[in-house]
Amino acid sequence: MDIIEDQFVRCWSAPEWMIMDRLAPFAIAKSGKGCIVDIGIGSSTEILAIQAKRYDIKQYSVDTNGNICERHKNRNYHSKHIIYHGKSLDFIKEFNDIPSLILLDGKHGYNNIMKEANFFLSIMPVNSMMFIHDTMPMEGAYERKIETKGKEMDTYKVRQELEMDNTLEVFTWPYGVGFTMVLKKDMNKPFYRL
Repeated sequence: MDIIEDQFVRCWSAPEWMIMDRLAPFAIAKSGKGCIVDIGIGSSTEILAIQAKRYDIKQYSVDTNGNICERHKNRNYHSKHIIYHGKSLDFIKEFNDIPSLILLDGKHGYNNIMKEANFFLSIMPVNSMMFIHDTMPMEGAYERKIETKGKEMDTYKVRQELEMDNTLEVFTWPYGVGFTMVLKKDMNKPFYRL
């Protein structure tokens, strides 16, 4: 078993990563085989690396933690894996590619994630997918994050705002801490015309 398969087996236990793994081929095939972007390196990076390797596409992984970036760089998932050590808002200023699949799982504050989401929505083609993690935090987990880490966790507000946008399809799986999928509607289709 190679490192990618081993990581896949190890990460398969999280329902949100299973969902993303199963839907990734649709996003990649239907949107023109663009790239994968994952903001917030972790187990999800390993799952997405399998898809990037399978379809021979670029994967951009972004994190502010230098140790995490270095550790994942040393794993050498595939030849088109680009790791960006820095803030996501700096990354998007430099980003110049077409995303097929995006995962937002970095800084969990509304202001940051809304900027990330708006940026990717402005450039992602129809049929690509964006996933946002931690969009339905369980009460106990939500309170612990605030108390122990002093982190604001208002990602759910991004989900609520996107749900109000009639140019988007938004669906949230209520497993764990919530996992939201966002697709742009093809407004040229007759069933979306008002």
